[in-house]
Amino acid sequence: MRHPIKYLGVDKMKHKIFKTLLAAVLATMTFCAEADTETINGIEWTYTVKDGKASLESGGCLDPAIPKSTSGAITIPSTLGGYPVTSIGGRAFFGCSSLKSVTIPNSVTSIGRSAFYGCSSLKSVTIPNSVTSIEDRAFQFCSSLTSVIIPNSVTRIGEYAFYDCSSLTSVMIPESVTSIGDWAFDCCSSLTSVTISDSVTRIGEYAFYDCFNLTSVTIGNSVTTIGDYAFPYCNSLVSVTIGEGVTGIGFRAFCDCDSLTSVTFANPNGWWYANSADATSGTAIPADSLSNPATAAKYLKSTYLYYYWFRTE
Repeated sequence: MRHPIKYLGVDKMKHKIFKTLLAAVLATMTFCAEADTETINGIEWTYTVKDGKASLESGGCLDPAIPKSTSGAITIPSTLGGYPVTSIGGRAFFGCSSLKSVTIPNSVTSIGRSAFYGCSSLKSVTIPNSVTSIEDRAFQFCSSLTSVIIPNSVTRIGEYAFYDCSSLTSVMIPESVTSIGDWAFDCCSSLTSVTISDSVTRIGEYAFYDCFNLTSVTIGNSVTTIGDYAFPYCNSLVSVTIGEGVTGIGFRAFCDCDSLTSVTFANPNGWWYANSADATSGTAIPADSLSNPATAAKYLKSTYLYYYWFRTE
């Protein structure tokens, strides 16, 4: 019999709801700072300067760095006030719902928290190879964004980075990325394929939650941890390849993946399951069972769904 609490995921869902609400509040908060402005091509850009570098952000706390009414295609200037623009600061384009495309200069190294939050008409973003981090909620609720090319320079994709980008159809995670944050692609309902490179070591909790059009996932050999609820409700997911580096699969990681029929373990040896994330021992899962893709799929999505999986070398 299914344990009612574990089946409903009450504790996890409460945690998710609380964290979502808290993060939404935090997304609307920023600290006031003295800011300068410069008008280029009819757009007034607001920025701050620190250590001789400019960051696109408003000193008005809740305002974006450009007028919210700005529409169409824009190119972020590489310099403002004579200073190189190296950062797209927090909330820089927050709620600019009429923007359709943005080109980021190669002087920029980071895309800040909630930078493009709620840019619901944004269809394309050109991210240069200079960018190393995409921070939390950077593109949350960019519901028109259909594709994004993450350059090889990016090492981190933050929490909720592409949350509810409901038009996003495919994602290539480059070799440079080492961590995919919790909820990073949650509710990307049009996402059909994901390739996770060999450089990624962790797939966060709820990372691909409710991506119900996702059909295939290839998990690179460097991934060691697949977080709790990483791929739940991916109803169209048919096949998964789990790299040889994976040593932990979280609680209900593939729950309600009703179409999942094939799971290929690059290394089927040494797996066991337990009912605690802190367990040091548990019940062994036969390697010959996990060598059969159909059996492995059944184990992950139903038989041993309500447990934590571990692999001991």
